[in-house]
Amino acid sequence: MSNHFIHPYMPNSVPEIEGEMLREIGVGDVSEIYRSVIPEDLLFQGEMDLPAPIPSEQALKRHMNGLLAQNPSTAEALSFLGAGCYQRYIPAVCDEIANRSEFLTAYCGDTYSDHGKMQAIFEYASMMAELLELDVVSYPTYDAGQAVSSSFRMAFRLRPDRKEILIPAHMSPEIRSQAEAYCAPFGTLVPVADPGGILDLEDLKAKLSENTAAVFLENPSFLGVFQPKAREVMDLAHQAGALGIVMPEVSSLGVMDPPARYGADLTCGDIQPLGIHMQYGSGCAGFIAMDNDPALVNELPTYLYGICETGKEGQYGWGRALYYRNSHASREKAKEYFGTECGLWAIVAGCYLATMGPQGMQELGARILAYAAYAQQKLAALPGVKVNPAPVFQEFVVDFSATGKTVAEIKTIIASLHEFNPMMGHRGCRLAVTFPEIAVMQTRAVIRAAINVQKRHPEWNMVPEIMIPLVGEVKELKYVKNVVVKTADEELAAAGVEMKYLVGTMIEIPRAALTADEIAKEAEFFSFGTNDLTQMTFGFSRDDAGKFLGAYYDKKIYESDPFAKLDQIGVGKLVKMAAKLGRETRPELHLGICGEHGGDPSSVEFCHKVGLDYVSCSPFRVPIARLAAAQAAIKDAQ
Repeated sequence: MSNHFIHPYMPNSVPEIEGEMLREIGVGDVSEIYRSVIPEDLLFQGEMDLPAPIPSEQALKRHMNGLLAQNPSTAEALSFLGAGCYQRYIPAVCDEIANRSEFLTAYCGDTYSDHGKMQAIFEYASMMAELLELDVVSYPTYDAGQAVSSSFRMAFRLRPDRKEILIPAHMSPEIRSQAEAYCAPFGTLVPVADPGGILDLEDLKAKLSENTAAVFLENPSFLGVFQPKAREVMDLAHQAGALGIVMPEVSSLGVMDPPARYGADLTCGDIQPLGIHMQYGSGCAGFIAMDNDPALVNELPTYLYGICETGKEGQYGWGRALYYRNSHASREKAKEYFGTECGLWAIVAGCYLATMGPQGMQELGARILAYAAYAQQKLAALPGVKVNPAPVFQEFVVDFSATGKTVAEIKTIIASLHEFNPMMGHRGCRLAVTFPEIAVMQTRAVIRAAINVQKRHPEWNMVPEIMIPLVGEVKELKYVKNVVVKTADEELAAAGVEMKYLVGTMIEIPRAALTADEIAKEAEFFSFGTNDLTQMTFGFSRDDAGKFLGAYYDKKIYESDPFAKLDQIGVGKLVKMAAKLGRETRPELHLGICGEHGGDPSSVEFCHKVGLDYVSCSPFRVPIARLAAAQAAIKDAQ
């Protein structure tokens, strides 16, 4: 690397400033500082083989993106990453907590300064204890791998003469690699056969011995299968004098027995499913839990928080329990060095558990079970595809060998479905063109719902409106409409019901607005999707525009957010044109607006002027929309 390179963000790299600093401390060269404290034989004397510097921020960004692109990310497998990391419903409060500056340092702190944080973590531990049906829950470890590894080392300390831990052959490879490295000084991990993800009891019996410190079980297994004989596994471990350690998927505990019920001594795992996004940053936080057994609790390496008396009688606070077990207090004499902790994730997980509650966790688990069973059923129906029929949670193994396609070919097909610009990709009516069965399914759902409501309320006159979105060409509308009409008529005939229904479209592509007279030949109503119409007219994404719109406001290029207040000059011209052209073809055409603009008074007034007759918007904007619509009508009548 050139000695004259000046890094734009490091003033010390400027030769003049560097020289001034050296003169101030009486040193002629930086190397003199090193030689004064580092023996000559340890100093590197040659030139470091470093790549050329990257002075441009954009060039550096491209370089880093190129490095990151060598690894798959959640962006490439967002729908399903599997193996312990999942995209899951996350309440807004969890994101709020994770992004607030006062919680970003929820790391360790001190007993005299962090009472609020310690109370929050105590509450998290209390709710986790209820979920797990155990007494003691640790402060979060770095991740599930550390939680499992620490649990293994606890077993080795509790059984000092035993040097083996039995693990499933298909244990999570990521966690296994961590545990093998972490436990290497103390013992070895011995795999037990688990065909299809279910632990083989006979192989377990053969490998259990006086040298077994613990038996480890993932439930559900790494392959997604529930362990049907988890109780027998724990009983066999105890009969051999070994501990039972179980790693559950915490999302399943709303519908499945916690490990404590079938005899686990230690329960450990990951809390990533509890309100933490995939790849949010650093570890996803692990937990270790147990009954209030002093022998077990005293081997726990991480912090414990408890309620304790203060110096004032009758007052209580939160403090660390059994503090001198851990390395922050006792250094090398501690049970083990537990490193970085994840207090922030404990607070997030606590908020998640409090928000979901027992019913929410039950509904979550039941829904995941149902989704997994549905996926099994649908995949098993495909020619040449074999699926393990055992009950699974989240993931399962699929055998494609009889399809005539290799795994690589199937991966290529899946990769080909990835879209670089989903905003303009395979969605809306395009899905129904390529997969008509989607339109069939959705139409059946709408018509059946309408029939059921009509039966319950015969005094009502149900007229369902089926809207086909993202249309830009009348031919694609006609194609999908034919599928919708055929399905709807079949459903009504089968039910013996006469019911009027309308089939329309959403005008959200500029071409649809420009050809509205043609589209109105097939559409019985228009709903102007002004969110998409705005982003396609302006040519920027509503999800990303916030990064630069501030500069546009400051420089008076835009007076307001075009996604909050309808652009009447450009987007509005398209709406006005489409309304006029549509009603020239179909005078009775029903016109409305759908989107956040429907809650903006000036946008509602504009839509009223150009002939729109209804507004659809988020429920929070309904009162404003109704008031704006009334004011527009009054103003128009004056």
